[in-house]
Amino acid sequence: KMDAETSQKRPLAAATGAEPAAPEAKRSAPPPSVAAPAAAVAAEGGSALAVSDAKPTAAPAAEPPRESRKAKRKVAMIVAYSGAGYHGLQRNPNVRAVEDELVEAAAAAGFVAPALVADLQALWWCRCARTDKGVHALSNVISFMCALGEEPIEVVAARMNAELPDAIRVLAARRTTRGFDAHKLCDSREYDYLLPAQALRPLDSLIAETEPLTETEIVQVDGLLAAFLGTHIFHNYTSGLAPHMKQAQRHILEAKVAPAPSLRGLPYVALRFKGSSFLIHQIRKMAAVTIARAGGLLTEERFRESLTVAKVNLPIAPPSGLMLRGVQFGHYDKTFGADKTAARGVMALTEAEEAVRDAFCAKRVLPVVGSEENATALRSWLEFLQTYDFLRDGNEQGGPRPKPGEAKAGEAAPAAAAAGQAAPLHN
Repeated sequence: KMDAETSQKRPLAAATGAEPAAPEAKRSAPPPSVAAPAAAVAAEGGSALAVSDAKPTAAPAAEPPRESRKAKRKVAMIVAYSGAGYHGLQRNPNVRAVEDELVEAAAAAGFVAPALVADLQALWWCRCARTDKGVHALSNVISFMCALGEEPIEVVAARMNAELPDAIRVLAARRTTRGFDAHKLCDSREYDYLLPAQALRPLDSLIAETEPLTETEIVQVDGLLAAFLGTHIFHNYTSGLAPHMKQAQRHILEAKVAPAPSLRGLPYVALRFKGSSFLIHQIRKMAAVTIARAGGLLTEERFRESLTVAKVNLPIAPPSGLMLRGVQFGHYDKTFGADKTAARGVMALTEAEEAVRDAFCAKRVLPVVGSEENATALRSWLEFLQTYDFLRDGNEQGGPRPKPGEAKAGEAAPAAAAAGQAAPLHN
């Protein structure tokens, strides 16, 4: 059809003696860098041909952000931080969290686009363990898509630390597989709850508070902690979970007394808990229950009930003594991290990195744990614990034992548990 129409139009053009009109080309005005010199040459009587034939000089384009010029790599940062002054690790509206500092530092260092600072999902941001308000970490892992390009991975820690406050440090960074998930691929998490040795003795103990735990006392506390080992129902050790929910079950791999440095001239110990994952407040309640049992405030029968479907009031220890000691990625390290040909690294810290971690702990974390402010708060809490009511079917917060004639507080089950809603995971 097109050939037929063309053959009909051609004779008409020949008959009129006119050449077929060429389609009008779209032309743009010459750039100022070309038009202005041409006019100037013509005004002086010269020829503008040489100028108009010259290639126009394009205006220099605005330099793109440093982040946008580099290829994105999946990177895991191993971070340590003091939780004092922060509302936990995870970002939340209207409060300052450790993640706010980290993502802003990543943008300032050129590893993420400033426009994505408010959108962690777009960065594939993933945390290994979520710590609560006031809780510290000596080794946590956060992964994200980093504009690293072909630069060595070592620049990540150096540039991040140059932008971060002293209370937060990137101990190391590792290239990972693209599908690396810091939360799901973690084998286990290990926490320490630091407290004075005297807190694990009865209130009427005649042993001076300056005396460390004896070997006999350590064995006794280890025996109390051993009751947590294995798989149990921990709905009493968190909030918003009903006992029949699968999320209420947690497996504890290790629970024991561990050594800790002295603070303010007093001997401290660590209650160490290791498990595949923990619920929110679970470790602080496990520490509180251990202190209560060691002080003779909680009967063995009531403790055993706390690990069943029965509802038992449990106190929660202050947050300042809790720290995430470390996270383990044994399976990932063995399967993927050891492949040096892929420029990937294992999540385990080297000896040099462990030395940096320990120095950070001694300088930034332990002084907070042993501060007079936290010591006063702990003493106040220990006094509160003396009158705590471990009643069955009470509310989660527990509280002082009711006076004669007073009703028991909070006898109704939590609304979230009654509705079958899951409590937020601690990690």
